[in-house]
Amino acid sequence: MKKIKSSHFTYPRIPIRLEGTPPKKNEELPRRLGGRALFALEFSRMLHGVLSSRPKLSVLELSAGSGMLSRLMVDMARSQKRAIRVTAIEFSKGAVDAACNLSRDYPEIDFALNSVSGLNELHSGGFDLTVCGFALHLFSVEKAIRLLQTIDRTARGGWIVTDFRRSRWLTMLTEALSSSFLKNSGDLRQAVSLMQQAFTGREMKNLAFHAGISDYEWNGWFLLHQTLVRIKQ
Repeated sequence: MKKIKSSHFTYPRIPIRLEGTPPKKNEELPRRLGGRALFALEFSRMLHGVLSSRPKLSVLELSAGSGMLSRLMVDMARSQKRAIRVTAIEFSKGAVDAACNLSRDYPEIDFALNSVSGLNELHSGGFDLTVCGFALHLFSVEKAIRLLQTIDRTARGGWIVTDFRRSRWLTMLTEALSSSFLKNSGDLRQAVSLMQQAFTGREMKNLAFHAGISDYEWNGWFLLHQTLVRIKQ
């Protein structure tokens, strides 16, 4: 894959103004628009691939929100009778409290409150798999790069980053449909808002480059989502 060396980030992005901790991430829209199924596909590839021989999986999820993806990973591991332990880190106390409440039937998950700067304390190579789902767009460019560096550093087997994807043409089309034809299209309007905050495919590759990561796989899915995946072993 050709490296993109420019530090320039193309197309207007509307980043969220951060006041302390990142705002609550939207977990309902990924479920409705197929993002949850996309993450399940990537996780299944890891389970049957690089992680197939691991007797007990150790997984780190960063910016876990309410724990939707953590519970999904546990459900998938249970269905295959695989032992798993998920450490789910969130940056908001309210989100951690909600996640613990929603995950009372998931003793395999440990939720923890941390700060972005506190991620430096995580052990290098301390987890078989590190994941981050639908959260990278919540961060500034500089913090997103540091988050990718943490993701790469903590994973010894591989990692998955899934997020929304900003597309100029899809944004224009969706805005036109929302205003002209679909007056009650709440999902579409939310999708437009999220896409304006998200990174384009080129920007995601730039983030990886500036994080010092080269041997990864990038996929764009239906113009709505994108993934960065790296297999280390």
